[in-house]
Amino acid sequence: MKRLLLLILLAAPTQAGMVHKITATAQGTVDGSYSHVKAIPSTFSTSATGTTIGTMGGLTAPAVANGNLTGVAATMSASASVSQTTAGASTSFTESYIQGSATPSAASLTHSGLTSLPTGGDVISYAGGSNNGMSVAITSVSGGTITMSPGASGSSITGSISSSLEIGN
Repeated sequence: MKRLLLLILLAAPTQAGMVHKITATAQGTVDGSYSHVKAIPSTFSTSATGTTIGTMGGLTAPAVANGNLTGVAATMSASASVSQTTAGASTSFTESYIQGSATPSAASLTHSGLTSLPTGGDVISYAGGSNNGMSVAITSVSGGTITMSPGASGSSITGSISSSLEIGN
C-alpha cells in the first residue's frame, strides 16, 4: 500500500509557481503634412454724411463658369462721384474695399512635407515630418537591447523593455 501511495504522488503533476516575462517594444512616428485653404470674399462699403453721391462705387462680378469661380474674385468698379451737399457744413465720406482671394489652389503634399504652398485668403499649412535617418529596432529581447535613432523634425521614437518575475501562485 505504501508503494502504491508513493507511486501516485510521484505521478501527480507539480508546479514550480514561477513565471518570467520579458517584453520589448519600439515605435517610430512621423507627423503627416496637411494644408487648409479658405477663400475670402471681396467686400465693398461706403459711409457718407453731408454729401450728395452722383455715382456709387461697387463690385463687379467675378469670372464664373458652371457656377465655379474661374479667376480673380469680384473687383472694385469705378469709385463714387461725391460732392458736398452744403458748402462749409460738416462732411464725411468713406469708401473701403478688400480684394477677395482668387480661386484657391491646392498645396502639393508629399510624405516629407509641402513642395508648393497653396494660395488663398486664409491658409494654414504644416510641412509634416521626415523619417530621414530614423531607425528603430529590437536587436535582442533576452539581452534587453533596442537601438533607436531619431528622424528629422516632426518625428518621434519611443522604446521600452519590461521584465516581470512572478514566483508562487
